[in-house]
Amino acid sequence: RLVAGSGTQTIFGLEATIQILVGESDEGEEEYIYLTGQIISALTNGVASFGGSLALTGGWYNMFGQKFFHLNNAIASVTVIPLPAPPFVSPQSVLFGASICVGAEDLCKLGSSEVFSL
Repeated sequence: RLVAGSGTQTIFGLEATIQILVGESDEGEEEYIYLTGQIISALTNGVASFGGSLALTGGWYNMFGQKFFHLNNAIASVTVIPLPAPPFVSPQSVLFGASICVGAEDLCKLGSSEVFSL
């Protein structure tokens, strides 16, 4: 992609979604989570940067087998600029986020006020 404005930016990247088996439901059905990842290399006004992100699509209920712990819409992203000397990279951006719900799965899916959410 080439973007024109106050400068020039060229971006090359790769995006993929993977499915991970995380366990079985009480009914014996396999449960999966879906992660979408990106790896990006950019050149903006002659400055190179590299980054990547990983995002949870949907939710992971009963996380790690815990019936009261649920995770939704999680994301982790980092972009760095390479340097010629140690530490060899400089962080350009860092992002972490998620919605965590502690309570019964049904209540967390409905967004009830009877559960503790972060």
